[in-house]
Amino acid sequence: MSDPSSDHIERYSSAVACVAAGISTDKLKSWSNGPSAALLIPEDDMDRRGRGIPLLLSFRRVVHIALTAQLVRHGLRPVDAAAAAAKFTDFGDPFHDAGNGVFIGKRLPGQLYQEGRTLLVVMPSHSATDSKVRLRNIKASDGATRLLALLSPSATIVDVSSVVAHVRTVLDGGTATA
Repeated sequence: MSDPSSDHIERYSSAVACVAAGISTDKLKSWSNGPSAALLIPEDDMDRRGRGIPLLLSFRRVVHIALTAQLVRHGLRPVDAAAAAAKFTDFGDPFHDAGNGVFIGKRLPGQLYQEGRTLLVVMPSHSATDSKVRLRNIKASDGATRLLALLSPSATIVDVSSVVAHVRTVLDGGTATA
C-alpha cells in the first residue's frame, strides 16, 4: 500500500493516472493544456512533455484528476470540477493553536478525515461563475438525516474516500471498478 507521507512525490505516468481516473489520455491533455487548462499541473512539468520527458504525477495530483473526472461525469465544467477537486487535494481544514505551540487541525491537504467518510459537496451558487464547495466529514453515527440537512436539492456529492481508495488500488497495481 502507498505511504501517505509520500503522496507528493511525482512517480506515476499520465497513462496510469488516466486509468485511475477513467479518462482517455486525450481528455487529460485537453484538461491540462492551453489557456483554458483546468488541472493544477505545474507549467514546467507540462513543458517537459514536448521534449520527450514523460510527465510524472504525484498521488495527490492523480487524485485531483480522478476527482475532476468524477465531477465532470456529474455535469460540472472541467475548470469548475478541477477547482472543486483542489479544495481536497490542495487545501486542508484550518488549524488552530491549542497552546504551547501545538497546532490542531482536522485535515491536511490531500488527506482524508481520520474518521468516517470524506465527501466533496458542490452546491450551485446564484452566480454563474461561483459554486460553493465544501468538504464534509460524515460519520456512520451521523446517519443520512445529517447528510441531507447539509445539501441543497441540486448539490453534487462525490465520496472522496471511495475515489482515494480506488486510485490507491489502481496505482498499487490492483484492479478496481469505477
